Amino acid sequence: MATVTLIPSAYTLSSTNTSYISISDASNMYTDTSSSTYATVNHNRASSNTYYCYVHGFDFTTQIPTGATVTSFTVKIKASESELSTSSSYRMSLYCKSGTTWTSILSTTLTESLSTSATTFTFPIPSSLTWETLSGYGSNFAIRVPLRRNNSNTAGYAYIYGAEIDVTYTPPVEVTTTLTGSGTISPSGTTNVASGSDFTLTITPTNPATDTVTVKKNGTDVSSALVAHGAGSTEDTVLGEYTLVSGGFNGSGASYFSGLEGKGHTSTQTTSNYYSSSSGTIAVFTYAL
Repeated sequence: MATVTLIPSAYTLSSTNTSYISISDASNMYTDTSSSTYATVNHNRASSNTYYCYVHGFDFTTQIPTGATVTSFTVKIKASESELSTSSSYRMSLYCKSGTTWTSILSTTLTESLSTSATTFTFPIPSSLTWETLSGYGSNFAIRVPLRRNNSNTAGYAYIYGAEIDVTYTPPVEVTTTLTGSGTISPSGTTNVASGSDFTLTITPTNPATDTVTVKKNGTDVSSALVAHGAGSTEDTVLGEYTLVSGGFNGSGASYFSGLEGKGHTSTQTTSNYYSSSSGTIAVFTYAL
C-alpha cells in the first residue's frame, strides 16, 4: 500500500464583486490541514446574504500513478469563523462544477458547523461516491465554504488553513517485455498494470529459431514463472524462458515456444484459440499479476 496527500491550488468566490466577498492571503490555504497560517475570506456586504468560497484545484492526475488501485480516500479541511452563522443550513460541503454551475455531490455536507476555534473537519463520504467519480471531476471538484453574516452590521469572516484529500492505493505492477530478435510483441517496453488484473502479451515472431521473449515485473525477471492461460477446460501454468522454435503445435509449420514443452503442452498439440498459424501470431498470453 502507498498513500498520497492532494492539496488545493485554487479558489473561486460566488461573486466577483469585492464589495460582497473577498479573500486575502489565499496562498496560505494551498497546503494540508497541518498548517497554522490561513487565508481570510471576508463577507463585507451590508446584508446577511449567503456567499461562498469554493476551494479546489486538487491534482488527481500526476500524484497517483497510472494503473494504481485506490482502496480508500478521505476529504478534509481546516477552518474557523468569526461573526458567521453556525446554523445547520450553512455548513461546508462537497461540490463540483459543470459549466458555470456548482452542484452538490450527493450527501457530503458536514454534520458540524464552523466555530471560532481552528478545527480539522472530515467529510462524510457515501458509498455511492467512488474514487473514479471524485477524481473524474478533476479541477471542478471543490470544498464549498459558506459565509452568512450573523447580522448585516458586522462583517463575517471564514479562515481557511488548508485542505487535503488523503488517498491510499495499491501501486501498479510495472511490466517490461522484451523480444530479442526480429519478431514483435505487443505491448513492448514498460506498461503499468493494476495489481491483481490481467496483462495480455501478444507475440509474433519472424525468426522462431532464435527469437526469445523475456518479461520483468517491477524490474525482476519473472520469465520463468509467469504465464497462465486456458487449455481446454483447465488452466495450465507455463514455466520457462520462451524461446520460439520451428515445428509448431498443429504440425503445419507454425512455431511454438520450447518453454511450453513438458509444462502441459507438447510440440504436437493442436492449435487452440490462443494460437493462430494463419495470422502469424504465435501466442496470446495472459499474465496474472
